[in-house]
Amino acid sequence: MVTKTEGKERILSDFERSIEEIFERVKEVADKNPEVASRLYEAVQRGYKRGRKKAYESMRLRVSVSLPPRLRPYFEACVNYAYSKGWISRPSNAQFARWAIEVVIENILKKAREEDEQIARAEEEFRS
Repeated sequence: MVTKTEGKERILSDFERSIEEIFERVKEVADKNPEVASRLYEAVQRGYKRGRKKAYESMRLRVSVSLPPRLRPYFEACVNYAYSKGWISRPSNAQFARWAIEVVIENILKKAREEDEQIARAEEEFRS
């Protein structure tokens, strides 16, 4: 049975081999016709950038959020406040929601780290 990391490593090595083969072929063409080779290198780079963009898009987390009507005025007030403070670049619901989620995640991670440090200190004191 192939583990997840073995599968990833195999995919990466296959990808690396494919890229090496592409550049070897471009190098062969470059020896014969340098002008065509430069266009081929550019095409390979564009393909690489498109591939990176697709990979990034596939890893993004898309979230749909619905809030009850009673929270609407508070949400809109928060959007305007965040915009006035310069925390978001324009007063849009989507941009504010994204920013707010990022801030909440950062704060939760910070609290978790602090709790871990407290636990580690308590264990250290208990041992001594």
